Amino acid sequence: LSGLQEFDQVGLEVFDTYGVKVYETKDYHNDWQGVMNGNELREGVYFYVLTLRLDDRTFRLDSDLTLIR
Repeated sequence: LSGLQEFDQVGLEVFDTYGVKVYETKDYHNDWQGVMNGNELREGVYFYVLTLRLDDRTFRLDSDLTLIR
């Protein structure tokens, strides 16, 4: 994702297809490598929520991603 540096804070949550949270950070820098607890996650579809803060505004974006190794 480009342009994340324009925001004051960027949070990311990633969930598997069962709704289990596999990744979370409140200080995301476009650096998630598809890893949970040091182990590579399986290829497949995951869902994410990106929380962007700018001044006194908060934006939430959610969608899916496909992890391919």
